[in-house]
Order: sequence, then structure tokens, then C-alpha cells
Amino acid sequence: MEHKMIFVMIAGASASGKTAFSQRLLERLQQDSRSCQMISMDNYYKERDVLKYPDIDLFRQDPQVYAPTHLCLQQLCDDLTALAQGQSIYQKTLIFATNRYQRDASGELILEKIDPSDIIIMEGVFAQHFADAYLPAEYPRVSVNVASSSYLNIIKARLERDTAPLPIGRALTRQQVRANERQFVGPVFFQYTAKHATGSDVYILNDHSNDNLEGGLFEEGIEAVVDKINEIQQALESTPYLPKKNPLDARQMAKASHAMLHAQRAPKRHHQHDIIEAMQKRSKIVGPFFKSPVMEDDLPPQPDQGKSIQNDTII
Repeated sequence: MEHKMIFVMIAGASASGKTAFSQRLLERLQQDSRSCQMISMDNYYKERDVLKYPDIDLFRQDPQVYAPTHLCLQQLCDDLTALAQGQSIYQKTLIFATNRYQRDASGELILEKIDPSDIIIMEGVFAQHFADAYLPAEYPRVSVNVASSSYLNIIKARLERDTAPLPIGRALTRQQVRANERQFVGPVFFQYTAKHATGSDVYILNDHSNDNLEGGLFEEGIEAVVDKINEIQQALESTPYLPKKNPLDARQMAKASHAMLHAQRAPKRHHQHDIIEAMQKRSKIVGPFFKSPVMEDDLPPQPDQGKSIQNDTII
């Protein structure tokens, strides 16, 4: 019999604050003695092939390393299925400075044990994309998106984080961060992350101020997520849990994902920036988070098309 587990899928742009929010949510749930674990999708990225890419800079110039296809998606699917069936899993840790998995002095992989819990928090750039594409509909979940009132805020936060020295940051130059944003990170965000933000249960507005992280607006968003978790748990207690009909399978989506953008350069002001801002302006704001999904007519037309962008084709 499968475990009545709730998956909290937390997505957002790189450096949006989703990891900090996820950690704070985990602490909040554990303070209430809730059975909860956290999974980072970052740890499912394929590690760098040192024979093919002896130079880390050369590796980062490959556009495919920024796409969902560079994740070990089938392993993630198998792990979530195992957790839902009451089995423990063992997760690797990816070191972004080298894009290699963490190992001990003897070269053995260091694995973290994750036990089945009532609540699994999964955070990552593609968390909502993954949930929409892979997670069976009968798996209870809360969908959360961490955003900003301006995409420029996220770029500034990424510059600050990625140019910081190791091990705090990624020791990149400002030029490298900007080039990655134009060529890879920005286009991937709009193609995968922003598209699946519509219809989130909770939107978290993080403008990277100290108030957001230190007992301020972030806390309101956390309470909104906790309320949603409580609502689902109450429903599960009164409703028989349906077994999953089909096993999780990454192959179909991985095949479709090969249409990933390669090395095209995005303009400084991508037209999708306007879409994100329109979503935020039109949504009902409660504290730092947005509770109602954007409507089709609220979105601006795409360039050269003159048509409203549908919710399922925003990107």
C-alpha cells in the first residue's frame, strides 16, 4: 500500500529564493513535529564527464546542461515512487563548483538517507514542470512558485550569489554570469519555469529584502503553504487514497525536451518579462503571495501574433 504522502513542489528562477523558502518551510513543519523531508532537484543533475569536459568553463558553455534533459529524471521518478510506497531512498549531493557528486577521501559517493514522510518538499528550477509532466494526478501535492516583482531583481541576486567565492558562491565572473543569463538561464526559465507557474496554489513574492527572509513576508507565504497542506491532509483522512495507475516514466518527456534552445541569445528585454509582470499585476495579492491564477485575457499578446497567450502556452 502506498503512503499518503503530500508533495510540496517549490519552483522559481535560479536565485529566486526558493531554497531559502524551502528550508524555512521545512523548519516550520518540523517545529510542529510534522513528519517532513526535503529533496533538492539540484542533486539529480548529471555530473560533469571529466573526460569530455576537463574544463569546467567549457562544460558550462554547453546549452544542454541547463535543460531538464540534463537531470537524472528517471532516477528522480523512481525515488519519488519508492517514497510513496514507504521505502527509503539515498540521495547524492552535487557540488556546483565542480559539477561533480560529493565523495569521501576514498572516492566513494556520500549518500544522504531520506525516509518516507507525511510531507516531502521538493525544490528546484523545474519542480513544477516535473510535477505537471511526471507526477501522477492522484499524488497529493501543493504547487508553490517563488517569484519577484521584477526579473531584474533575480538577475541581480544571481550576480551576487554566483560571483561570490567558493564555497559560498560559484566563483564566476560578472561577465560569465551575464553571458549565461542571456544564452541559457533566461531562455530556460521562460520555457520551463515561468510556463508552469500559472495555476500555482501559492505564489511567493520575494524581492530579496531582509524583511522577506527574516520573519517578515516569507513567513506569511509559509503559513499559506501550511494551510494548504492541512487542507489536503484533512481530505486524505476522510477519503480513500487512490493507488497510482501508471509508474512514473521520464522517457516520454525527455524525448520531447530535445527541442531545447541551444545557444540562441535572448534580447535584453525578453517579451516574456512583460508576461510575468502582467501575471503579477493582475493576480490577487495577499501579503507576499498570489492566490488566484492569471486569466487568459490578462496576458499581453506575443510579438507578431496579436493573440492572447493561453495559460498552457505562455512559453
